[in-house]
Amino acid sequence: MSQVSLRIQKLKCSNISGAKKHNQREYKPDNAHTEKSVLNEVFIDSGNIDDLVFSRIRDQKALVIESGKNASTIAIEMVLSASPEYFRDDPLDTGVFDQKKMEVWRDANLVFLKNRYGDNLVRVDLHLDESTPHMHAIITPLVQKERKIRGKDKYRTVNVLDAKNMFNRKALVELQSEAAEAVSSLGIQRGLRHSKATHTPIRQNYTVMSKTENERLERHVEAHEIGLIGGYNKETLRQYANYVIDNYEKHRSKQDQRIKELEIQLETKNKQLEFYAKYQDHTLEGGAFMQNVRYEVESIHRRFKNHYHLLQKQNDALLEINESLQIEKQNALRELDISKGHYQDSYRIDREQIDSHRIDREKIKEVYTELSKTDLLDINPYD
Repeated sequence: MSQVSLRIQKLKCSNISGAKKHNQREYKPDNAHTEKSVLNEVFIDSGNIDDLVFSRIRDQKALVIESGKNASTIAIEMVLSASPEYFRDDPLDTGVFDQKKMEVWRDANLVFLKNRYGDNLVRVDLHLDESTPHMHAIITPLVQKERKIRGKDKYRTVNVLDAKNMFNRKALVELQSEAAEAVSSLGIQRGLRHSKATHTPIRQNYTVMSKTENERLERHVEAHEIGLIGGYNKETLRQYANYVIDNYEKHRSKQDQRIKELEIQLETKNKQLEFYAKYQDHTLEGGAFMQNVRYEVESIHRRFKNHYHLLQKQNDALLEINESLQIEKQNALRELDISKGHYQDSYRIDREQIDSHRIDREKIKEVYTELSKTDLLDINPYD
């Protein structure tokens, strides 16, 4: 059964830019497929991570210690995912995922994050261009506390950054359980309590995954060399050609379905945009809502366009492979027919020789039977 994957990292003024660069793809991670980066999604707010965090803290008038031993934790980065086998049949087939399963998992986690952190949730990035789908949630650890007014017997409510208590050991245990509960209906469960498992640094994990992927590709190439190149096995070539053709049709069908889904999403968002354009108010909230809807429409349109171009490239490549394999298949069948003709000619010649030998043997037998024993005895070899 698949398990929840959840880890957190404290962000201070000194390292929040690193999270920004990774999440917003300002540089290419080691294991990212850049052609799939267009599939990544942004939720809550599409602004820069550091700007959103500092804006939220300023709005709440919270004190920030920027550097030094007691530097404030200004944000928490939470990474949410699930076991690879939830997203795909082959866990080692990196970068592959079932679209519908991913969307259900994504929506369940978004609801969980919004309900748990409310306005402290400033941005969520969904990454679909790495080995396994995962989400980066940026959370400001702001809480309200009662502070006594100096020199008075009165208290006032203030907002403070308190990651220490908000994400202490007890809270993290509860967080793991609640995150698992949010996706339990999808067949994803919580990891073992009190497990001694440790988090593997991401760079080390990339190294392991790259090694695994290289080994898988080597096995794949070796298998094809044995079946197609080594000995040029015609039957294997025919089977492989049929396999590629069949899978091309399946892949084409899935891509067509994905395009239809994107078209439906685009149509829905356009209708929302038309409706709210008629009845929108001119308040800040109404303007922000309209801006968000427009952003979603543009995002879906970009994804649709990029997905369509990607499909076109894949389609052209598959057509070339298909054409090449069809030619190789015809050549193999032609060679098979030629070999069959050579075999038939050889068989005919051998048969003619056998028949000729049989006739000679019959003639010898006839001549031999005409000789009597006396004739044979009268023959003197020394005469």
